[in-house]
Parts: sequence; structure tokens; C-alpha cells
Amino acid sequence: MAWILFARVKAQQSQGRQTCAKSNLSKEEANMLTKVVINANYGCFELSHKAKQLLRQLGYCWNFKDIPRHNPLLVHVVETLGQEATVEGNELAITHVRGRFYRIHEYDGREYTFTPEELQWIQIC
Repeated sequence: MAWILFARVKAQQSQGRQTCAKSNLSKEEANMLTKVVINANYGCFELSHKAKQLLRQLGYCWNFKDIPRHNPLLVHVVETLGQEATVEGNELAITHVRGRFYRIHEYDGREYTFTPEELQWIQIC
């Protein structure tokens, strides 16, 4: 199971590098839903020791602070462990974003996702 998941992640990462060069999104890419892990409580995003161990077992060996929140391994760990994936006082949640771009906004540690379509821009005339 872990190897299959790791292989899927590698395939998605290599596909991501190829499609990042495209400037126009296809309809399929624009409507794609991606799971993103956020901190739904005040505090800061932090993974528990148990979550870090599971990520290592699944093949993730980079800095946990810089892990992309849409990383399929991270999403899998949070779905598997639930509240055990974070430290006491925090609450990790999985939200869905449409398209290939998102931004995480944080206020006192509580996080929200925004996509380009959700942001209002002020136009200079």
C-alpha cells in the first residue's frame, strides 16, 4: 500500500513539473478538486511525532515544516490518523480547492484556503 501511494505521488509530482510550464489551464485542470491540509484552530500548523513517523514510513524524507499542504502523503496521514496527526490544541482539517492554484491565509494560526477565483482584485483605471 505505501509503495503504491509513493509511486502515485512521484507520478503526480513529475506530471506537476510538466504542466507547470503551461500558461493556460484546460477545463479538466480548472475543475480538478485537490485536498489540502489546514490548521482549523488557533495555534500553528504542527504535525505530531506519530504523523512524522508515518510520513517517513511512506517515503517522505524532506523537511516537515515545508511539506506542501496538498502532498498526497500528508493528506493520507491526516485522513488515517485524524486528530492524532497533530499536537494537542491544534485541529487539522482537509479542505478541497478547485484548480491548480491556492493560497493559505492564516490569522492567529487558524488557516483558510483561497483560490484566484475567490479573491477580489481592485483594478486601477
